[in-house]
Amino acid sequence: MYMESHLILNSNVYFRLQNCMLTTGFAKGSSKKEPEDYGSGRSEIDLIRYVNSKAGTHRLEGGGLSEEAGRVAGLDELAKKLAVAETDAEKGYVYEELQQVLKATDSP
Repeated sequence: MYMESHLILNSNVYFRLQNCMLTTGFAKGSSKKEPEDYGSGRSEIDLIRYVNSKAGTHRLEGGGLSEEAGRVAGLDELAKKLAVAETDAEKGYVYEELQQVLKATDSP
């Protein structure tokens, strides 16, 4: 008997059960019609690394998040500059840079 079911994660990473065999892969944009099957290790860390690399996520073993999760490198640098800014003019310059970073990352 032929059986197939799909579990889609993050709209790009999928798990597929087909004929009692679990497969996973990656499909994005136009490649959703021809997804890239995953053929590496089956350990938790192997799967996490694969999903992270394909979906742009930052998961750790056990389901936690790494320190990079939710961070924008440009904002980290601005926070450092703001922390050492001594004058209102220096702080104003950092806030101008912040506006540029937010526009570049499509943030509100």
